[in-house]
Amino acid sequence: MGDVNPYLMFIAHNQEEKAAVLEPIKKCIVSEDVLAELDVNNVKTKKTRKQQDKAKSSPYMMRERNKVLRSRGESFHPFRRISPRISKPVRKSLEEESLADQTAAVIADEKYPRKAAGPIELADCVQSVDKVGWECHLRAVASYPPPVAASEDRSEVRCRRWVEAVEEGKGRALWTYPKKTPSEGLDRFKERVSKLSMWCGCMARVLTERISSIAIHPSRDILLIAAGGKKGSLGLWMVNPVLGTDGGVGRAADDSPTGIYRFEPHSGPISCTTFCAFGADRLITTSYDGTIRALDFEKLVFQELLSAPKDMRANWMQWHCQLSPNVLLASQGTGSVHVIDDRSGGRTEAILQCYDRSCRTISLHPLHPVYMATSSSLGLVSLWDLRKFGRKSPKVADKAVDTSALICQMSVQKAVSSAFFSPVTGSGLLCTSADERIRIYDTSKLAEGAAPSVCRVETDIRHLHKNSMWLSHFRATWHPQRDDAFVIGSLANPRRVEVYGRPGRMLCALGKDGHFPINTVCPVNAFHPNRMLLACADSGGRVHILL
Repeated sequence: MGDVNPYLMFIAHNQEEKAAVLEPIKKCIVSEDVLAELDVNNVKTKKTRKQQDKAKSSPYMMRERNKVLRSRGESFHPFRRISPRISKPVRKSLEEESLADQTAAVIADEKYPRKAAGPIELADCVQSVDKVGWECHLRAVASYPPPVAASEDRSEVRCRRWVEAVEEGKGRALWTYPKKTPSEGLDRFKERVSKLSMWCGCMARVLTERISSIAIHPSRDILLIAAGGKKGSLGLWMVNPVLGTDGGVGRAADDSPTGIYRFEPHSGPISCTTFCAFGADRLITTSYDGTIRALDFEKLVFQELLSAPKDMRANWMQWHCQLSPNVLLASQGTGSVHVIDDRSGGRTEAILQCYDRSCRTISLHPLHPVYMATSSSLGLVSLWDLRKFGRKSPKVADKAVDTSALICQMSVQKAVSSAFFSPVTGSGLLCTSADERIRIYDTSKLAEGAAPSVCRVETDIRHLHKNSMWLSHFRATWHPQRDDAFVIGSLANPRRVEVYGRPGRMLCALGKDGHFPINTVCPVNAFHPNRMLLACADSGGRVHILL
C-alpha cells in the first residue's frame, strides 16, 4: 500500500470536523424555520435583503409554505395578498374624521405659519431694496395707464348682476369680452420670435429662492417683472421706467437696472402671481399659507382678500382668476373653487366642490366667462358652468364632488399641472400633464354658446418636462394675444425655452444660442402682453429677459 499524502489526510480530517459541527445547526434550522426546507436562500447569485423578502412573499413560496404548515397540522394563511388599493376602505366615524382634519390643520399651520391677519404695510415686510426712495418708484407704477381701458362689460354693475343671477339660477350669459384678433400670421410671428435673445444686463437674481410664479406688467411704458418664491417672498424687478422705441431695454444713468425690491407678504410658496386685469394697479398673489393678498401700488399695502380657515384640512390656496374688478375665483387644496368678493371683506359668495383632491389651476373662457376650466392632480380636466354654482359656506361644504355644474370631463394617465383657455377666442384648452405630454382640446363649441359633452384632442405633443422636487411645475402658457402659439420650458440639452404652434410644430428654441445663452432649466415663463418680450425664471431665483 502506497504512502498517503498527509495534506489530503489533513483536508479530510477538517471536512469531518466541519460536518460534525454543522449537523446539529442544520437540524435546529430545519425545525424552527419552515423556509429552510424550501431552500430559499441557497442561490448561486447573492441577493439583497429586499430581493430575499420579495422571494419569500411570492405566491409560489407562500403555497409551498402552506403545504408544510398543513402537513404539520398548524394554521396557515391564504397565499393571495389583498391590495390596499382595491380593498374596500373602512369608513371612519365623524369624530375620527374631525380629529384627522384638526391634526392635518395643525401640521399645515406649523409648516406655513401665517402672517398677521389684515393688511400689511409694504415697509413692514421689506427684505431688501437696491435704491433709496423705492416707495416713490413703486407708487409711480399706479400712474402708468393700462394698455386697454376697461370696458362697460367689465363694470361692477355686471358683477352684481352675476351674483344675482347665481342666486336666481338664471342660465344666460351676462357679458362678453371684446374680441381680439392677432395682427400677424403664424409665419410672421415665428420670424419675429426667433430673433429673441438675451443681452448683457437682461439677467438678474430677483429672489434668493426658487421662483414658482411670474407676471409682467402689461403697460408698454414700463418693464416691471414680479416673481413669487417658494418661501413666500415676492420680488419686483423694475428694469427701466422707459423702454426703447425698438423694443429694447433702456439703461439707467449708472448703467445698471433701476432696482430689485424683495418683500415677504406670505409664509408659504406663492403659486400664482398676476397683475390686475382691470387696470394693472394691483398685484394679486396666492400662497400655500392659505391667504390671497393684493399689493396696492398707490397705497403701498398688501391687502388681504381671503384667508382660509385654519381648522380646515388642506387649506392651502392654489390658483386664482379674476372675474371682475372685485370678484375673484380661487382654487383650494381641498379641490373646491371659491367665488370671493373683496368688497364684502373676503367673504365666499359661492363654492363648488370640483375634486376630492387639489384643484391645480382655473381658467375662464375669454368670450363667455360663465365657463370655467379646471385641472387636478387626479389626472382630470373639467369644464364647468358658473351659473350653476351653489351658495355654501366653506365650513359646511360637502366633501362629495358636486357635478351639478359639470359640463364635461377629460382624463389622462397622470396629474395635470395646468389647463388654460386660449386668450383670444377660447377655442383651445392647453393642458400640461405629468406624463410628459402637452394636449390641446377643441373647445370651439363653447365660443358658440353650446356645451359639448366631450372635447376631442386636437393636438398631442410628446415633450420633455418631467417634474422634479428641485424644479417648479412646468406649465405651457399661451401668448397673451394669440390662439396659435404657446411657450414652455424644457429639460433638453442645451438648455432652452421652446415656443410651439397650435398644430404641434415647434416654432423655435430660445436661449440656447447667442452671446448670453440660458444655461439653466426655466420652468416658469411668460410673454409680455403688448411687446415682443419673454421672461424666463429658474430655480435659482434668476429671471432672464429675451428681447
